[in-house]
Amino acid sequence: RDVLALGLARVLTAGVRGWDAAATALPNRTDLLRREHAELSALSRELGGAPPDIVACGGVRTANADVWLSATPHLHASCRVAGSFDQAEARSLRFRLSTSA
Repeated sequence: RDVLALGLARVLTAGVRGWDAAATALPNRTDLLRREHAELSALSRELGGAPPDIVACGGVRTANADVWLSATPHLHASCRVAGSFDQAEARSLRFRLSTSA
């Protein structure tokens, strides 16, 4: 309700309750994203508005993009490898997003 009341168009989430995304397995995180998206969509319809985009973040990589994309078409990634921006990872993730259905 708070997200809708604030009129947010996009929400970034790692799919965990709390701060430690590493403590929760990726399938559990994507399940939570699906549930939260369904709840926001239903509530948005009730209130006569559009649901915000749910953007997955917190460990998004090309290697696991398909799992994230099963829950939301929106991804946010730092594309860091060993603490630095990695152009190859960014290109690979961009390509993966461009080919997703």
